[in-house]
Amino acid sequence: MDDPAFPDSHYTSTTTATTTTTTVQSPPLKVDIGYVKSIPGILRIVQICVLLLYWILLASCPVGGYPLGISIVSWIFTIIFFVIFLLQLDKRVPAVHWVLTELFHDLGWAILHFIAACLVANFAANIYSFGFYYNHGCVSFSAVLGFAVTILYGISTFFDFRRFQAGGGLSRLTGGSGATGAPAATTTTTVTTTEYSAEKGGDMPPAYPNP
Repeated sequence: MDDPAFPDSHYTSTTTATTTTTTVQSPPLKVDIGYVKSIPGILRIVQICVLLLYWILLASCPVGGYPLGISIVSWIFTIIFFVIFLLQLDKRVPAVHWVLTELFHDLGWAILHFIAACLVANFAANIYSFGFYYNHGCVSFSAVLGFAVTILYGISTFFDFRRFQAGGGLSRLTGGSGATGAPAATTTTTVTTTEYSAEKGGDMPPAYPNP
């Protein structure tokens, strides 16, 4: 008689785990010539050149304070944004919504430069009251450049808004500027199988589905 402690057959359960990892690499660091030829790129180059002349004139007039500080800081930030898009560094940080960032950047500087240009124009209109009578031409030309910079940032804001709307607008605020450089995606698949084996022969029991 068979020992009940040692049955004629037993079941073996085998679990196999398969892990698949897909890595998306960042694009190589290279100069984007197309950006230089595009309207946003051309606007950035013109802004950098006009701002350089603007803050040099403000420093030599001399008209310091708020207008000079705004012109220098905006000049530095504009160079930084130009380098980021020229070298395609924005594609390496897809978590940042670069179109929206540019929109706020350009809109903010347009407002600040408008205020600064109004102050410089006030200096030019009251040249004798402020003691700038010996530099009237310099102050007046600085005011013209201030309003020119305001217009340039206003044009950039317009194109940023157009790109923001084309990319989905408010409904796509959670996304970045692109999927390139996204973190690696990992997929794990688990397969469970049940086998039946007979030690002393005999018919196999009918198969039953796994729960």
